[in-house]
Amino acid sequence: MTHSLRFFAAFALLALAAQARATLNTNDEGVALEGHDPVAFFTVGAAVPGKASISADHEGATYHFAKKTNRAYLNQINRILGDDHPAGQWDSDSHILNLDWKITEGLQLTGYSYLLSFDNAAANNTSTHGLFLSESRALSDGDQFIYRAESALQRDARESPLNYEASYFLLEVGFKNKSGTLTFGR
Repeated sequence: MTHSLRFFAAFALLALAAQARATLNTNDEGVALEGHDPVAFFTVGAAVPGKASISADHEGATYHFAKKTNRAYLNQINRILGDDHPAGQWDSDSHILNLDWKITEGLQLTGYSYLLSFDNAAANNTSTHGLFLSESRALSDGDQFIYRAESALQRDARESPLNYEASYFLLEVGFKNKSGTLTFGR
């Protein structure tokens, strides 16, 4: 129980930090985290040097990654309108990061960043950063108590003509068994 409370407190602090506008921690060349792979902090649990050849730029900072699997890049988004429609295909320079950390059996922390940038749809340029904490605890024969807490912040990015910012919060509790899952949340 003490571990759950500590990690929930850490989650709350990280969520508040994600909501604040902070100065980027970069070196003179604009490289963030002293060139360390941001994904490795969660997957390896240590500072692993990233490679300049595997990098992503976002809002004035360059992030280096140790391996290609630690980041995703989207260069084109095909929309349901079709290729012949003016809004059917967006030229993308987008990055997606998703970091999962299994803290204990049943307790998981996930951080994510969706950095969307479109050359021909600048009003849709956004950066979304969030965290969620989820846990499941066995109650009896196949029955589980589950909860999930999530916080995210989305803002306009790059050359977006919008001045946009939206926060998202979720707290959900429920029960899960062989028959299904029932959750309540806000």
